[in-house]
Amino acid sequence: MASVKRDLYQNLHSAYKKCYVKKLPRDVQSDVNNLWNSAKIQFKGKEEEFVSYIVGKTKELLVESTRQKAAMVKYFAKVSDLVFIYLGYVLSSFVNGSPPVNSCLLTILVYNLYLLMLK
Repeated sequence: MASVKRDLYQNLHSAYKKCYVKKLPRDVQSDVNNLWNSAKIQFKGKEEEFVSYIVGKTKELLVESTRQKAAMVKYFAKVSDLVFIYLGYVLSSFVNGSPPVNSCLLTILVYNLYLLMLK
């Protein structure tokens, strides 16, 4: 049973770390310890319920981590679309022989990138 609990704790710790990537390692360790200890107290003498709770909490953290990563991928997809639009403009300007940098278009691109960062 000790190895099962160790694996449960390690999985919980790993999931928590993935979900809260900006937290310091010592804060992650402290938070996971608090979560683990409060669950031990709450489910004292109820080993199956304890394991079920920890597994559920681990899954919740992994789902949240995946949601955060999906949001980040969506953000970078938007940014890359704007960059490619601007690059297309610059390339077409070279082909047409006009000046490659339009300050108005550049301002719009920078403003749109700023707006995307706020979302």
